[in-house]
Amino acid sequence: MLINVPKDLGRGQVVMSGIYKVVVTAVKVDKSKSSDNMLIKPEFTIQTQTDANGGKVLGRKVFDNWTIAEKCLGIWNNGYKALTGHDLPSGDFEMDEFINRVTSDIQGKECLIQIEVQAGDQGERNVIKRYTAIG
Repeated sequence: MLINVPKDLGRGQVVMSGIYKVVVTAVKVDKSKSSDNMLIKPEFTIQTQTDANGGKVLGRKVFDNWTIAEKCLGIWNNGYKALTGHDLPSGDFEMDEFINRVTSDIQGKECLIQIEVQAGDQGERNVIKRYTAIG
């Protein structure tokens, strides 16, 4: 028996634009390719059953990149606040200490995200445009 796996299997896996309930199911930390900044990369698993057209989205994954640089903190503080209910902790932190604090604070937390589909270098991709707290 044969199975045909298409070359572009990973393409076209975007979720349609809309608002979805999500939970943080994993968090990766990586170094930015364009600079020496570190990235916190939350993985969101969609908890909403279907999209606006009735397509199944439950369990689909959406990702974001949060750059750890003083000039970028205000940008992703909204996501952190929607997940935890408070702003990023203030003060002076060692990088590892800050990363550990943020990643442990958001792990397993839920919020709503507004997703848009945008053209990228390798086809369409999902972009998180807004975070909203639940409740």
